[in-house]
Amino acid sequence: MLFKIIVMIALLLGPIKPAQALDKFGVKAMAFYSSQQLFRGAVVWPKPNVFAAPMLIFYEKVFVAGPNIYFSPTQRVDFFQWRLGTQFIDDNRPPLSLGDHEEDFRNQRKSSIETYFRGSFHFGKRGKFKLGTLLAREWKEGNGLHSEFFIGSPFLPFTSLEARVSFSEKAMSQYIHGRSAVSGHGFTSLGINGVMPFVPWDGVILLNFTQFWIAKQVNREADFIRGDSKKSLFSIRIIWNAL
Repeated sequence: MLFKIIVMIALLLGPIKPAQALDKFGVKAMAFYSSQQLFRGAVVWPKPNVFAAPMLIFYEKVFVAGPNIYFSPTQRVDFFQWRLGTQFIDDNRPPLSLGDHEEDFRNQRKSSIETYFRGSFHFGKRGKFKLGTLLAREWKEGNGLHSEFFIGSPFLPFTSLEARVSFSEKAMSQYIHGRSAVSGHGFTSLGINGVMPFVPWDGVILLNFTQFWIAKQVNREADFIRGDSKKSLFSIRIIWNAL
């Protein structure tokens, strides 16, 4: 996997001269807390968990965090923003869980990998309103297609609201919910995002609270869900621009 990531970066960026290396390379240190772990509305781990990891940045366009990588040539000030990436999917026990819990029926998915495209249009004052989509395909287990559509708007200072709805092919829906799941509407979510930009280091703190609802009754009763279909998620992400 590491070799593939290096080859992909080289193809996207071309040759890097030694004198330019430091100017074209960056590192962000990230620490993350989550009240529980969800996969597209489905509970994967019902206890709080934390982790920390670096993100490597090349030419401010290629971003590598563990086995996940994405390419984005756009900036936060652009009217249209997009990224193309690959991410690893796994529902095993988190590296550091803060609660007493063991793997159960929620952790029966096989590890997989997917590619995705995410794009969003930003408009209004300072581009604070957004309308976008996510398209993803899982390649290892069911080759299922997943899509999400979202809309966002500013709320209070340093906060924003976001609504999201998902749709999946049958293969992807079964991967998310269980073997008896069906295609179509997957989940609906409403969330509030917050940012704390004034911190005593070169970085930021990001906050999120999101409520998820699994849409279809047959999916709510599937093997990996078993009626646990309405869940809230609170997360804190601390970012430090290390280099």
